Amino acid sequence: MNEKQPLIPKCTLQYFEDSSNISYPEYIRALGLRNCLEDIVNTIFIYLTDKERTNNKKWVKKNLSEKINLSKNYFLDNTIFNKLIHIKKVGDKIHPAEKHNLTHEEITLALEDIAKVCEWVIIAYLKRNGFNQESWIPTMLSTLPPMYRIHILEELFNYYKKDILGKEDLLDYLNYVQHTETVYMNAIASGQISFELYQELTSKPLPKQQEFSQVLLLIDKLAMAYLKNGDYQKANKFINLQFKENFINETFKSQMLDKLDSLEKAKKQLPISQSLEETKEYFKDILAVVKEEEYSLFITLFTAIVAQDELSKKIIKNK
Repeated sequence: MNEKQPLIPKCTLQYFEDSSNISYPEYIRALGLRNCLEDIVNTIFIYLTDKERTNNKKWVKKNLSEKINLSKNYFLDNTIFNKLIHIKKVGDKIHPAEKHNLTHEEITLALEDIAKVCEWVIIAYLKRNGFNQESWIPTMLSTLPPMYRIHILEELFNYYKKDILGKEDLLDYLNYVQHTETVYMNAIASGQISFELYQELTSKPLPKQQEFSQVLLLIDKLAMAYLKNGDYQKANKFINLQFKENFINETFKSQMLDKLDSLEKAKKQLPISQSLEETKEYFKDILAVVKEEEYSLFITLFTAIVAQDELSKKIIKNK
């Protein structure tokens, strides 16, 4: 497994590496930090602001502080906003009057902050808009190497499971879906109904369907991420824990454990990204079949981070 790089755009990575190089003088490292922040704001945070403000020449003329403030109007929480301000303050110390006050420690802290910012963009977007509101989101996320997916999915699962106040309702929903699917699949197999009719009959949303299906999908995806990261035992323990805590029923648990066992045996044949470069290749294949009308802000943000050149080809072209 390759070392985990920060989840930042490739075009920004060189600035990050310059800032990380302890053989460089502190003011050179701070300059790299400043450039890194500027690049991230112009590559990613531009899409978090009002489109009328960003899709014209006014955005280009704004300074870094103004751009950060515009981004806050979308969904920057205070923690991330403060990190951006802290990074900027360290980067501002490149001026002659302040550059001698720079320390290795503050640059290191700023680098830790900047490594969290882009990953936070993905997490914050999904917290705000939902993990399964677009069918492409779980698929897009699955192109990341498992070690990146684990942290994102853990954050989302811990966030969304807090909304499940009545686990009995969740289990009732799960039992109903499983029973209904079995009944309809038997009816399709016997020729009593068509698959098209099944889709029509099951298209009406159930109460709290979005909330419940989201948590169940996250349980599935997180267990898979543990397995694909080489920790089969952790994947099994995670599923058993969710059963013990009444987030899933016996049927779901058994199906997941069987699924994990089958995938573990065939793991060498699974297309698992080992680096962000491999993610880019898998992502390009998925993006090629996404209909233009299905493009979402998530796809734009994700593309900006993992496949910058594809962004210019597929997103900007369609504005």
